[in-house]
Amino acid sequence: MKNIADNSHLYRTGNWGSIWKLKVLPKVKNLLWRICQGCLPTRARLLDKGVNCTSLCAMCDESYEDTSHVFFDCLRARIVWQQSLLLSKVISVMQKSSTTAEIIFTLLQELPQGQAEQFATLLWSVWKSRNLRVWENVTDTGQVIVEPAKQLLQNWNLVNCKKQISGAAGAAAAPHTTAIMTDSAAAVMTDSAATVALPVQCKWLKPHQERLKCNVDASFSEALNCVGFGLCIRDEYRNFIKAKTLWLIPICSSDVGEALGLYHAIQWVRELQLSNVDFELDAKKVVEY
Repeated sequence: MKNIADNSHLYRTGNWGSIWKLKVLPKVKNLLWRICQGCLPTRARLLDKGVNCTSLCAMCDESYEDTSHVFFDCLRARIVWQQSLLLSKVISVMQKSSTTAEIIFTLLQELPQGQAEQFATLLWSVWKSRNLRVWENVTDTGQVIVEPAKQLLQNWNLVNCKKQISGAAGAAAAPHTTAIMTDSAAAVMTDSAATVALPVQCKWLKPHQERLKCNVDASFSEALNCVGFGLCIRDEYRNFIKAKTLWLIPICSSDVGEALGLYHAIQWVRELQLSNVDFELDAKKVVEY
């Protein structure tokens, strides 16, 4: 077992709930979190950490590459915001904000939900384009950056809509089950579902007053023959408390992986000497065991 990240020391103030509530891919939320925490490996960040590299932007080869430049000041980024009809709003917020995190938090708060999700996905697409330039020497046009981002968001919404409808159809014939894992035991609470409203919206449920919630999830890589775990603790106000990721070799079944994730989450919480923590995961078999 090897810990590969314990990023609690990177905690910064901000409206983190505006990121977590977005209906976008988890990798998009992860990118926004890394940007706002200041741990994205731009060339400015790499130089700050002692890496010997150029300071110039990978996309324009002209300016100092920090997060503000990559996502908002670079000419290629401006073209993306112009083609997505967000440029005027982005510039307006930039004039009132002093950091990249402030720009992102403000835009997520002020934009309508659909545009906020589009904005977040475009940030991911801009960063992907930047990395293609660095690692494969591929230069994307603004349209090539914008269109895949739109398609990615549409496909994600379509898949989730199908899941919600399928889940609602199943709930119509059976009791609705809400599973909450505590640090001492699992409590499964059921309540009858007389009527079902479509579509069903999946939302993060906050813990009870003066309690914390640790979300646990596992991922599986056949190529790397390993299982990874992501742990995130938040309070009743959605504020980020601590997070941790780790991985284990070899790969295992999904049920075993989710159970191992819960086990390591409990061990981690004990190390932190926290006693008011609820655990939440999406593995039905593990919850009901």
